[in-house]
Amino acid sequence: MAITLERIASHLGLKCGGDPGLRIGGVAPVDDAGADRIAFAAGAGWRKKLKGCRAGAVIVPEAPEVEGLSFIVSPNPHLDFIKVVRLFHPEKAVPPGVSPQAAVAGSAEVAESASVAEFVSIGAGARVGARTRIAAGCVVGERVVVGEDCDIRANVTLEDDVAVGDRVTIHAGTVIGADGYGYLRHEGRHVKIPQVGAVRIGNDVEIGANVCVDRGTLGDTVIGDGVKIDNLVQVGHNVVVGDNALLVSQVGISGSCEVGKGVVLAGQVGLKDHVKIGDGAIVAARAVVTHDIEPGAMVAGYPAGEIDNWRRSRVILRNLPRYWPKILSQLKREAEQPDE
Repeated sequence: MAITLERIASHLGLKCGGDPGLRIGGVAPVDDAGADRIAFAAGAGWRKKLKGCRAGAVIVPEAPEVEGLSFIVSPNPHLDFIKVVRLFHPEKAVPPGVSPQAAVAGSAEVAESASVAEFVSIGAGARVGARTRIAAGCVVGERVVVGEDCDIRANVTLEDDVAVGDRVTIHAGTVIGADGYGYLRHEGRHVKIPQVGAVRIGNDVEIGANVCVDRGTLGDTVIGDGVKIDNLVQVGHNVVVGDNALLVSQVGISGSCEVGKGVVLAGQVGLKDHVKIGDGAIVAARAVVTHDIEPGAMVAGYPAGEIDNWRRSRVILRNLPRYWPKILSQLKREAEQPDE
């Protein structure tokens, strides 16, 4: 599919420069784009990114000073480039209907416009909203509610009583609502604590592949609106994740933690149980949080602390082998001096 630059600009509600009739066949990175591709350049040094650029057109913040390069000027080039990507790669259309190879309980409700693929199991009392797509091999438990315009990818398991909002994407292999990890030690044995809560997921959430979100022990585990969870993340029982938080790959959140709105937990971050992360805080990769974090703070390390202190300590540790002989020598001299 080839689209003229003028039509792309019109789709974005913007104006183009250069050759409006240039036919664009797709999208590409700015440093690897051919003459029939459109790219974008933004941020500091965006003009340098155009040196040697072979793209047919670029989306940029201002008109570029590159001879022969067609362009679209945008107040937000990256955002508009995402829209262009969607133009060339629209979401795959899935026809509505329930596969004859799906098992749907008689008391379940599936909207006529929803799509249920083969080998899906939908339990008693479950509800599936309009235009929602459930791919092959999924298990939707009893009394589960899945909202409208959701995309539930292959082999996802939604255990009993899970509630999923609207416009939620859950990628393959994820399990929502498994038992939380709760045991009471009694007479040398571990007695399982019943996990009878549920999981509530808000609107506009995306959950990656092979994620586990445990149900609450008594209350619910809650994932707020707009939360984005990367692959291979563990969310423990009774955790509350605030709106628009970002959980990057291999994050592990222990039970009963509170993660505030807009928080970023970078890759491999671990949270001890019952800690609270304030709104807007950022926890750097591989940090271990053992105490509450104030709103807006940036922390790193183990145990996690203020990020600038952590950076200074890393510099000291990195240089310690070089200075240690001098430090040791000075300590010996001081120890050998007689007391006055």
